[in-house]
Amino acid sequence: MHNQAIKGFTLMELLITMVVLVIILALATPSFKDAIERRHLEGAASSIHLGLQRAKSEAIKQNVAVTFEITPGSDWCYGLVDNAGSCDCSASDCTIDGQVVTVAGSEFDDVILTNANGGDITFDKVVGLPDATPTYTVTLNSNTRTISVNAAGLITTN
Repeated sequence: MHNQAIKGFTLMELLITMVVLVIILALATPSFKDAIERRHLEGAASSIHLGLQRAKSEAIKQNVAVTFEITPGSDWCYGLVDNAGSCDCSASDCTIDGQVVTVAGSEFDDVILTNANGGDITFDKVVGLPDATPTYTVTLNSNTRTISVNAAGLITTN
């Protein structure tokens, strides 16, 4: 006769384990969704902030006026263009020193962009002073981030 114990799980133990895992996943899913949405919002705000910073620094570096052109809304985009030119960021014809510089809002799911105090902004070639002081707001559900440019060219995100 064999004195071996049968090893394994009973069906009841397996079902209880599965129920506990499903409950834990159901509780964790909303917090993951919120975290992902916050990352999208932060990414969009950071992208706009960096675009403004790049426009200002390129104006000083290349000694030409550089314009930050933005198209607000749910299908927003922005582009940079030198020599005080004009561009359409949705057509990807925004260039600085021959290089296309555009960002599409579609990279940031469901983030909506609005602007106040004007939209496009041109930085001068001497010290990067802006010709306008716009405020851009990115929104996702009830969360918002605001990017502002003051008269001295300081770019802040709140």
